[in-house]
Amino acid sequence: MSGSRVLDLFAGTGAFGFEALSRGAEAVVFVDTDRLATRLLSETAESLHVQDRVVILALTASQAIGKLAGQGRKFGIVFLDPPYDTDWIQRVVSTSSFPDLLEDEAILIIERSALFGEPRIPESFLKAFGRKYGDTIVEIFRVA
Repeated sequence: MSGSRVLDLFAGTGAFGFEALSRGAEAVVFVDTDRLATRLLSETAESLHVQDRVVILALTASQAIGKLAGQGRKFGIVFLDPPYDTDWIQRVVSTSSFPDLLEDEAILIIERSALFGEPRIPESFLKAFGRKYGDTIVEIFRVA
């Protein structure tokens, strides 16, 4: 993770993004629509003294993708952990500007429920890892 730029969509507590920062990530963009979550993300960034390496967007994933792609932002790691009973994974990976956010050889990490249908991941992503933990599946894809 050292030197990576990370996009943490559906950030919630930001555990993934803050862990990435502790392991040397250059910067993290946190995205969440919940105002309480974004406030707590900001407070956590300040308490960890990493606010200069964090951007917090109170937007939907679709809005954030459009905004970040429009700014020409690129990420080496994208983490998707949307609410399990939604189609957000499919919506995100199918967004036409989503590939524009990815650096060469970027990785996409998806956490999802094993109880819902498997999302169709575009062929431009090669599955590198997958494991089931109870009712949760974690998958890692590389940009082809």
